Amino acid sequence: MNKKLTNILLTGLILALVLSLTTGCGGGKKVASDKDKAKLEQQKADEAAKAKAAEEAAKAEEEARQAQEAEEAKAKAEAEAKAAEEAKAAEEAAAAADAAKANKVIVGPYANYGKAKASVNNLKANGFKGSFVKEYAGQYWAQIGVFNSAESADKVLSKAQKKGYKGQVIRE
Repeated sequence: MNKKLTNILLTGLILALVLSLTTGCGGGKKVASDKDKAKLEQQKADEAAKAKAAEEAAKAEEEARQAQEAEEAKAKAEAEAKAAEEAKAAEEAAAAADAAKANKVIVGPYANYGKAKASVNNLKANGFKGSFVKEYAGQYWAQIGVFNSAESADKVLSKAQKKGYKGQVIRE
């Protein structure tokens, strides 16, 4: 109960006590006049009305606070949902971009073009038909092929490694 409401109720109780003392004391003698009684009754009714108004105001204030909290919670939930949606879209875009990258299987590096070309010829003799020389970062490599999936590229690299080639998969 709030402080204002408590004060109003205490005032009402005091008035009620005063009223009972003024009308009931003196061995049953009538102390207060009818006019005084009416005045006290009116004050009592006024205090009760004030107490009720204060109670209703406190209730309305609490309802407004709860409504504000609910609105803030809803806005926060919507913002979190939007952020999650944007994060998911970013992940999907990154996955699509990653899937669009080529997976190139290369073996080497070789000191010069001639050694890389010899490796390509050897690769072709061992079943890697699409091999050719490719320069990456200033070094010569024998590229075995380009694959859409990392799994396919890894399988071909594993096959080449089993035949004694040193290599790697690069993504471009």
